[in-house]
Amino acid sequence: MSLWETYTRLDEPTTEPVPPGQFRVAQPGVGPHLVGIDSDGLVSILVECPQPGEAPPAYELKGVQAYYVPEADISLNGTLRTSSFVIVRCKEPDADSRRYFLSIWQVIADLMPAPPNMSDVLAGVDRLVELFGKNQVPAEETVTGLLGELIFIIAQKDVTEAVRAWHRSPKDQFDFVFNDWRLEVKTTTQARRRHTFSYEQTSAVENSYVASVFLQEADTGTSVIDMIGSVVSKCGEDSDLQIKVWSIVSGTLGMATSSIMERSIALQPTLASLQFYAMSDIPAIREQLPGGVSGVHFRADLEGTLPVAAPF
Repeated sequence: MSLWETYTRLDEPTTEPVPPGQFRVAQPGVGPHLVGIDSDGLVSILVECPQPGEAPPAYELKGVQAYYVPEADISLNGTLRTSSFVIVRCKEPDADSRRYFLSIWQVIADLMPAPPNMSDVLAGVDRLVELFGKNQVPAEETVTGLLGELIFIIAQKDVTEAVRAWHRSPKDQFDFVFNDWRLEVKTTTQARRRHTFSYEQTSAVENSYVASVFLQEADTGTSVIDMIGSVVSKCGEDSDLQIKVWSIVSGTLGMATSSIMERSIALQPTLASLQFYAMSDIPAIREQLPGGVSGVHFRADLEGTLPVAAPF
């Protein structure tokens, strides 16, 4: 059972409030990683650790808090016991943020030895802080681009191969680099396939392709966090690939991560809109640029361009 599934059981209404300073926890967790709810109703991960020689550092960010408690009271299956824990607390009250928090920690927990020592747990906290600590707010076209890339991955028979080929930085020239071909995903919410390209992208035509996506949002569609969860689950037990997915998502979305998780996509119509084009067929500036000119971007209308078979 996942940490998220454990939490949803724990979060069921109860007539017994959690006293201040205590946690109501549930099992099973992931090994020694327990899911708890505190007196403020916020979700926490509690990792039991032996008391260190000196107190480890505490972290306080906008969405997450981590600290060491030498004595914490937990109520486990109605039994109260006291132990020392590293407590990692999600400060966001909405369900999508909590699921995001628990999903990331689940992957981090899978990478730790069992039982973990204090250095293992603190390394996990550092990774979580890194993912939650991105403080930029992305432009809407950046968000749309990331969602289009997720759509392409979901459409693949071999999701793990696509995730391995996925770029780590939005500044990379292509979104996906496979062994013998490259792909740039272009996403629009408009009615025509008009996309922005860089001169460098359209100049690199050999074994290069474009995937064009019409992104359709819907009130009752598939949530963004469910899309991400689908990709992560198809990575199997490869924790490095799972971490890569969460790292790209959080690195791209930054402070907007929790709010974007709530958005919903009409998944099947969006998948059905996916078309592929050879980069050499894209209307583009093909001549050599004058000396001193760089960073050229332009919009290309693909309505008159014939799609090609998927290159995979």
